Amino acid sequence: MAFLIREYTSSTPRLPTALAVIPAAGGTVSVIVREGDTIPNGGGTFSKFDSFNIPWMHNGAVVFYGRGTSRSGIYEWSGGSLSMVVDSTTARPGGGTFSGTFGTEPVKDGQDYAFIYSSALYRKKNGTFSLVANSLTPVPGGTGNLSIYTSPSLRSGRLIFHATRSASPAEFGIYLHTDDGITPIVDTRTDFGTPGKVPVSYGLARSGAWVNDSAIAFRVTFSDKSTAIYKATFQPAAGEFTGRVVFTGPRTGTITVTSRSGYTYALLRTTTLTAADQQQVSSLAGTGNDLV
Repeated sequence: MAFLIREYTSSTPRLPTALAVIPAAGGTVSVIVREGDTIPNGGGTFSKFDSFNIPWMHNGAVVFYGRGTSRSGIYEWSGGSLSMVVDSTTARPGGGTFSGTFGTEPVKDGQDYAFIYSSALYRKKNGTFSLVANSLTPVPGGTGNLSIYTSPSLRSGRLIFHATRSASPAEFGIYLHTDDGITPIVDTRTDFGTPGKVPVSYGLARSGAWVNDSAIAFRVTFSDKSTAIYKATFQPAAGEFTGRVVFTGPRTGTITVTSRSGYTYALLRTTTLTAADQQQVSSLAGTGNDLV
């Protein structure tokens, strides 16, 4: 667990603010960065950490927002050392640098990072930066453009986030970003199946959003002022499972390939192959084990 050590204003001399970690099972608290430490990639030293500094921990690494006298950015502590993920000198997709204002809730999953910058949502995946959404991004299936982004959270290549449209008519929702683009999970048009249960807001906790690799939890406030917690489960997308087997001579027997857990495979065709024939075959339900 990563957390903020706040300033104690009554102490003399004044003690510096800091970010620290403690094992989930308990144990020793370790300070990973404190006010006055040197900022990676230049830029002087870190200024005071406060309640806007919300660290994120993943597999022992911590990402956080930090600022100094001459620059700010997103930084990472891993293996006992600090490094820069992105700062005000980093080239920005579309031109320029990230010289504006960073959001204070960056997240990571492996080598996949997401962060908010100047009312836009960005992603850094395997070292490459990309723009996810900004004030010019159309509301998926809705009216106008999204403009405010909060609560990003990553898991296994999926990025979820909360977004709203500040103009009228109101648009808000929880959205999913993958390589295929942005789609709504829930939004102003979501029907929860009960008369009078019209959503007026959603809540998403970045630290507790993911139930598992394929499901998220979120809060809904309805027009009758009631609230509820829901779970949304992602269904595997339909697609084509392909493979290639090359024979150097006559063969009989079974071809075995590896299936993917959570996916269902339909038998398309079986045949006896002869010289120069090629056929496409898929079969049975995927369990993550061998598919025969």
